[in-house]
Amino acid sequence: MRATTARTCLVTITVLLALGAGAAAPPAAAPDLIAQAEREALRLRDPAQAALALAEVAVAWRDRGDPRWEKTWVQALLAAEKITEPLAAPLTWRGLALRLWPVAPDQARAMFERAITQANALPYAAQKALALRE
Repeated sequence: MRATTARTCLVTITVLLALGAGAAAPPAAAPDLIAQAEREALRLRDPAQAALALAEVAVAWRDRGDPRWEKTWVQALLAAEKITEPLAAPLTWRGLALRLWPVAPDQARAMFERAITQANALPYAAQKALALRE
């Protein structure tokens, strides 16, 4: 049930962000849709999913030139810090680094380094290979 709820939230966030970025949506509606996507992202219980969803919302805010992106980005980082699953951690840090690269390549590089360090520490060869490949 938890996985279904998380998938539903992620689908909702994706649809809301797509609608906000689409040409068919009126410009005034986009901030409301992004704010709704942020609320949905904050409802996610899995920290890895929440971190990546919040990062997507932060990118949407940043693309609009809205200063709220920084607050949302911090929330994504805080969610990433709560990850306890060994494989999810390096994959999440990689995802965050990719989203931050256009704005702050040095900070993104540090996130990539963190992801590589965590991937190298994975105990199982298959997990390590997957994380390092990503």
